[in-house]
Amino acid sequence: MMNEYSAEEACAGYIGYEFEVETETRYAIEPGNMSDYRWVNHVVDTYDKTGRIRIRVKNGEPRLSIKVPLFTRDTETSKTCLRLEFKTTNESQKQSLFCIRELILQEDGTQIVEKWGAEITMTTGEGAWINRNDKGEWWIEIDSGCSFCPPENINVLGIGKKHGQS
Repeated sequence: MMNEYSAEEACAGYIGYEFEVETETRYAIEPGNMSDYRWVNHVVDTYDKTGRIRIRVKNGEPRLSIKVPLFTRDTETSKTCLRLEFKTTNESQKQSLFCIRELILQEDGTQIVEKWGAEITMTTGEGAWINRNDKGEWWIEIDSGCSFCPPENINVLGIGKKHGQS
């Protein structure tokens, strides 16, 4: 069930990418009233067995992410990884990523996680994203250097670190 495109068509064009050394802290939360949030991001992540490769479909658009943990840069409260994210530029590339997703799904140990995100404003005025997944987990991720001052209606349960799937 490979792709119906030739190899030349599947590789045609340029796939843009983002490169980042990402350090973040994840705060597990109780969100208060779910209807208080405007859920604008919908994500379906398909992870390979290692959790380091994923096809992310965000608001209908697929992308390929590779995350390499940088364990020596982790702290007690944060994790660090090298993230490469490839974004498609044409329909052929999109179809290729959907084909790759199907191939990953045929392997043992793959996982699909559905997530939603809503923008919130911290008490400092800084913006952040509140997230929830199909397992009933809620969290806020804060990048290194940003302060964590959640609104009063959010109850912080603790800090979680997780390399790979989330």
